[in-house]
Amino acid sequence: MSYLAKGNRSFFYPSVGASLIFTELIKIPSNILSYGKIRANWAQVGQAVPYTYGTQNYFIAGGAGSGFLNDGIVFPFHGVNAFSLSDVLRSPDLKPQTSNTTEFGIELRVLNSRIGLEYTYFNTIFEDQIFQVPIAASTGFQAELRNAGTLKSIGHEATLTLVPVQTKSLRWDVQINFTKYTNTVKKLAPGVSDIYLGGFTTPSIRALEGETYPSIYGIGYLRDDNGRIVLLDNPGSPYHGMPIADENSKKIGNVQPNFLLGFTTTITFKNIMVSALIDWKDGGEMYSGNNRLGRLYGILKVTEDRTTPVVLDGVKGYLDGNGDLVVTGDNDIAIVRGQSYWNDVLGEIDEAHVFETSFVRFRELSVGYSLPTKILSKTKVIKKVNLSFVARNLGLWTSYPNFDPETSTTGAVNGQGLEYVAFPQTSSFGGKIDITF
Repeated sequence: MSYLAKGNRSFFYPSVGASLIFTELIKIPSNILSYGKIRANWAQVGQAVPYTYGTQNYFIAGGAGSGFLNDGIVFPFHGVNAFSLSDVLRSPDLKPQTSNTTEFGIELRVLNSRIGLEYTYFNTIFEDQIFQVPIAASTGFQAELRNAGTLKSIGHEATLTLVPVQTKSLRWDVQINFTKYTNTVKKLAPGVSDIYLGGFTTPSIRALEGETYPSIYGIGYLRDDNGRIVLLDNPGSPYHGMPIADENSKKIGNVQPNFLLGFTTTITFKNIMVSALIDWKDGGEMYSGNNRLGRLYGILKVTEDRTTPVVLDGVKGYLDGNGDLVVTGDNDIAIVRGQSYWNDVLGEIDEAHVFETSFVRFRELSVGYSLPTKILSKTKVIKKVNLSFVARNLGLWTSYPNFDPETSTTGAVNGQGLEYVAFPQTSSFGGKIDITF
């Protein structure tokens, strides 16, 4: 049974690939170039949709209350199974989403494989992406599930392996992984300005045409033509000298990092092995609900000084009766950053709580020991015994203030880039014994 629209229930996804190990064609001494390979692939993949994305509207398990506390009115009543019609309309023309990927790569090993390099470039076009698109409430539904987007992903992946030291009893291995990718929303369906992926009414994570995917969307600072923040120039207002919120929601952050780098090193000395993993993420941004709440309730260090007047960077100005911006000059207005600043002003500007998520994390450390075979041979039963100790999340160095930049309220879904009262990651320590008979 197919849940696609009639006439769209079959799709073709071919692929072709070729590779050439040129070190087998050209005689090169192995101590210079041990291995060399180039490869190219192209593939088209079609993806069907789960049954809940089918052409027929469906019922979902009920769960609702009256909106009043402790009144006992809930649905389903007394735990009896009950269902309600989904508020998502299924498009009658739903068809599979497809991806077309072109990939090129090269693999090299030199100096008897003491140095290895692998590089991959890929270019993927995702067409007919399936999203829930908001529609008028007068239809009786909140959204329509339809083919509504074309995305493009370009990426570079590289792995460098090194063996700096190799003797009879000692070996040192190093592996460095580099990843850089750019996801862009090339096109949305006619009449679709943006697609909600997760979050709140504001801020939210969305797909915006012509922008990176996903993007942080919400209330930003009002800025002049040069991108400078506008501070209110109105001596009669209690918010004189404070930032003005832009009346129109807009993109306020880019979730995508500039690159990711993983560094793994392993030292093996006789029966002892020590391994460490360090991750580096450069760039990317996230909305921090925890920092917003910390400012609101005055529990962050940045809110300690509530008496010293400061002059904020930006220009001073105001909105006239027509809603047009009037810039009156460089800012020279001193304000006190107290409750009205942190709550009334910045509490309403989502952009004020968007921070860069660059970090370096000591991801893992492991120490292992293998009992000598000379000892185990006396048992005549046990062939191998490995003892190991593993510690994870040992250190974090980040530009993200006060909290963990890898925290995500929405989990591992498209709505990345939002952190709000989520639990931080924890360090863990453990040991293991492996016995082979």
